[in-house]
Parts: sequence; structure tokens; C-alpha cells
Amino acid sequence: MVTVLGKSMDTLRSAAVYIEGLTQDMTMKQNVMLKLQEDLLKSKSKQLEAVQTKVKSEIRSFSDILKKRCEERITATQLKAAVKLAVKDDDQRIAMMLFGLEESANKVEQEKVKDVL
Repeated sequence: MVTVLGKSMDTLRSAAVYIEGLTQDMTMKQNVMLKLQEDLLKSKSKQLEAVQTKVKSEIRSFSDILKKRCEERITATQLKAAVKLAVKDDDQRIAMMLFGLEESANKVEQEKVKDVL
């Protein structure tokens, strides 16, 4: 009985040593994982700062461009020319049907239109 008890104690001590080793190994690996997570957070923070800096500079650049463009005044002549161009483009898109006028190869002769109207 004493030998069985002695062997059991030896087995328990051996298991305790093994468990202690596993615990130390797990603690070491958790510390490594925490260090890696900390490094990752630092890296992401640097990347975020870089993106924020770039966005701020680009927004500033875009607003500067807008300011420069808004400082330029549009003259009445430029405005009239733009309106005429828009109206001309719009007039070209209007389709007109004249009943009683023969179809031809996308050509309308003014004389024939006057005769129909």
C-alpha cells in the first residue's frame, strides 16, 4: 500500500511539474501575443495619422483651388456666350415632325418647310 501511495505521489508531483511548465509556456506566449498586438496598434495608429494628414492637405488643396476659381469673375459676354451655346445645343435636340413633308436623308430644305407651313 505504501508503494502504491508513493507511486501516486510521484505521479502527482510529475503532473504538477508538467502543468507548471505548461502554465509558464502559456504565460510566455500570451506576453508575446500582447506585444504583437501592441505593435499592431502602434502601426495602425501611424497609418491613421498618415491618412488624416493626407486628407487634410488634399482638402486644403481643393479648397484653395475653389477659392482661386471663385475669385475669377465671369463677364457678361462670357455668360451670354455660355447661354447661347446651351440654347443652341438644346435646339439641336428638339425633334420636329412636319406632316405632309417627304422624308429625305436627314435633310430638311427650307423651301419645302415654308410650303407646308
